[in-house]
Amino acid sequence: SFYISSCHSPDTLQLRLLLKESELVLSPVIISATRSPLKIEEVPSSIEHIPGQEFTNQITFNPEEVFNTRPGVQVTMRQISIRGASGWSYGVGSRVLLVLNELPLFTPEAGDVRWFLLPDQLIERVEIVKGASSALYGAGAMDGLVHVVLRDPEKDILRAEVSLKSMIWDEPPVASWKWWSSPPVSWKTTALVEVGGEKIRGWAFGEYQKYQSYKREEYFGRYRFMTRTGWFDYPLSASLTMQYLESHQSDFFYWKNWDSAYIAYPGSEVLSELLQLQIDPSLKYVHRKGLFKLNARFFLTDRNGSRHYLYMADLQHKSKTGLITGIQAMYGRVDTAEFFPDRHYQLGFAPYAQLTAVFSNVRFFSGVRVEYSRIDTWELVVPVFRMGVNWRATRSTIFRASLGQGVRVPTVAERYTSYNIGIVRILPNPELNEETGWSADMGIRQLLVFKSFRGYVDMALFWSQYKDMVEYKFGFWRVGSGYVPGFKAVNSTDARVYGGELSVAGSINAGGGLNLLFLMGYTYIYPIDLLWKPVPGDSLSNKFLKYRYHHLFRSSAELKYRESIILGLRYQYQSRLLRYDPEFVFIVPDFDFVRKNVGMSINRLDVFLTVKIKYFTATFWIYNVLNSLYVILPGNAGPPRSYALNISFSSPDLKTK
Repeated sequence: SFYISSCHSPDTLQLRLLLKESELVLSPVIISATRSPLKIEEVPSSIEHIPGQEFTNQITFNPEEVFNTRPGVQVTMRQISIRGASGWSYGVGSRVLLVLNELPLFTPEAGDVRWFLLPDQLIERVEIVKGASSALYGAGAMDGLVHVVLRDPEKDILRAEVSLKSMIWDEPPVASWKWWSSPPVSWKTTALVEVGGEKIRGWAFGEYQKYQSYKREEYFGRYRFMTRTGWFDYPLSASLTMQYLESHQSDFFYWKNWDSAYIAYPGSEVLSELLQLQIDPSLKYVHRKGLFKLNARFFLTDRNGSRHYLYMADLQHKSKTGLITGIQAMYGRVDTAEFFPDRHYQLGFAPYAQLTAVFSNVRFFSGVRVEYSRIDTWELVVPVFRMGVNWRATRSTIFRASLGQGVRVPTVAERYTSYNIGIVRILPNPELNEETGWSADMGIRQLLVFKSFRGYVDMALFWSQYKDMVEYKFGFWRVGSGYVPGFKAVNSTDARVYGGELSVAGSINAGGGLNLLFLMGYTYIYPIDLLWKPVPGDSLSNKFLKYRYHHLFRSSAELKYRESIILGLRYQYQSRLLRYDPEFVFIVPDFDFVRKNVGMSINRLDVFLTVKIKYFTATFWIYNVLNSLYVILPGNAGPPRSYALNISFSSPDLKTK
């Protein structure tokens, strides 16, 4: 807002303008939902937006934990689920597609998400699209997608940033779980240099971290080097992003017993030496009627000496009429490894089109994609469609609705893994087929703007149907001339997931530089196994999908004094799991005792304090403040209370011109 006053002299006219700063931006620009930049109120889908600053403010050694602050989103042992559609399953590839700078990012062999590939200090923003999105970005987005956008180098700037993060574990909620004589300590150090000229700009980033979990056999040592350089000369711009990462790590699968819940069952831990190399060139050309974009990726992953390759490219044309057309191609090679006795090949090819049409205050969206996938001799050709509408009924009331199809191609790991984890045996299934389905979403967002308050209330209903869902099933499987007990990935069931979601967010300006920001979200989920039939004498089975729940609650609040002091809290609640693999009652020691006396739910509170003095910032977190005892999954207890500290320095921005 502004006002103008004037005073006159024989020769001059003087204007005075006073600008008032807005305390909250209600309308971040979103790309993922339509492949076009639109305000969040203008898209047809339910969206969650996470600014990059949250990844630097929250002291975490596993960046996926930040996603647990958003309504309807749950990450469990590195597997992400949106509105309960994915649940969780040992070894099954993700039903949520991770997209990095407009290209899917997943491992060639397992199709899963390696969250540690995301450099938290370089994230500009994250957009989470809820509901089937295969027509937007490809197979794998059955449950939705997470689009991570890295920040571009700035123009005419010279800047350096360094930080040191450290975390220490407190006493466990059960005294016998303590395996250490002195508390385990983790730390991470990072450095960033950014140089921006008129046309040539870039940054270089280095990171080293050493992490020891509260679980004795879960740890990693990791270092990363990453660069982005670019040429920006309108109408042409080009960039090259490269990342090299090495990691030595050990994974924990299930506990020794209830009294030693932080110690792995003998033989269940898995040691890995990982090397990741990622090279992403991109090119953009703006012309009179639109623009061309080319994004490509070379991805190499080396696990314990076995190398897997993935090549990907996406060529896109965007016209000023709202039509986007493109084609995406992928080629992958999976070498022999401890999990795979043979080499395997993958091929993908997908033309697509997206159209946005605007009539007054109504926007219509439609999209189609034809997905061709091949793993060795297995082939799939399937079209997927998507449509949506956004109606701005008034300046502050917006209705939206979307309907989309989804498809997920079985991974090499699901089809060919043959491995033992402790006493659990994993068997291959080369006959495994794709998952298909669709989801619908309908919502309303009411913007609220008063004298000192800005915010919104968002309500949504959702419904998803799935066919041939892939899960690992225990049984006695024929191998050669005999039968072997173990788990095998199978197209186990058809499913339905529906429910509702309510979110409230806002900012209150209390004056004097004091602001309160808050976000609360509740999601109700009803996940049904459509092919379930009761078995006499089986009290552990029911009609619900495995590893789902009914209730998910998220809340956060931050009290800010200017940008100097921030006091905040995060709270997350997940109700008990409705169903799980009954075989774990016999495989995981003491699990029968846990399911009867403890259950599997989450109830956790975190608090933090940030203080910024000129170029220095200090942030202190206490995670699981109440030291709550909870079990995440069979054989996996939740973390105890921990303390984390981050000290960072950011140099003043020096202009290069």
